[in-house]
Amino acid sequence: MNKKGINIKNIAIVLAIALISILILLFILNTIQKPRVQGRDYSHVEVLAIDGVKTPVLNIDLQLCETLDSNLKCTPKQSNIYRRGENINLLIKVNNIKSVLSNGKKTVRFKEFRDIYSPDGKLIEEVSGTILSETKESSLEGYIFLPIKNELSTSASDPLGEYRIVVIIEDDNSKTSDLKEIKFNLEPWEKTI
Repeated sequence: MNKKGINIKNIAIVLAIALISILILLFILNTIQKPRVQGRDYSHVEVLAIDGVKTPVLNIDLQLCETLDSNLKCTPKQSNIYRRGENINLLIKVNNIKSVLSNGKKTVRFKEFRDIYSPDGKLIEEVSGTILSETKESSLEGYIFLPIKNELSTSASDPLGEYRIVVIIEDDNSKTSDLKEIKFNLEPWEKTI
């Protein structure tokens, strides 16, 4: 009778260890899954390489620019206030986008999604959605910096108030994504007396 009790105890221990091992394996496999932006909830995750080593994290930064030249040199805007009819220059600084060697060329492949919300919180569909889906040549292989220019126009009839811009960059080579948002205010022209 004691031998059966010991055998049942040993079997229970082995089953518990096997169950814990399966749970750990499922956790690791879930961590390695490819991230995808889900609808408009802007979900994204950090990716681990298959060997468990962290890849450099794709990171974007948004900057409103007074001027943005053809070399993407930004003169920072001192405030986030614009007047109706002014253009909005937005510099997207993409850090750690992956450049890979493909067919003898080093390239980055990415998509830019942009959503703009009006002061009442509604999505402005005419200027939202997929803005870019590009493959660009690069001089380097590995994780690099990539600046992207966006220019928006305002009109005399746009509602006044605070607007919100949400930008998502998906790196097709590393299967990662990041998002940032920035706000600006649209105000009327000041009356001169």
